[in-house]
Amino acid sequence: MAKLNPLIAAIGVAAGSMIVLGALPSTRWVLADQFRA
Repeated sequence: MAKLNPLIAAIGVAAGSMIVLGALPSTRWVLADQFRA
């Protein structure tokens, strides 16, 4: 079971990053505008 924990964590991080990059593009644009201003 100890060997599955790192795999699950990696999959979770990858899935989370894909969701953030795919479902929250508007948030990234808003943050970019704030940094520009």
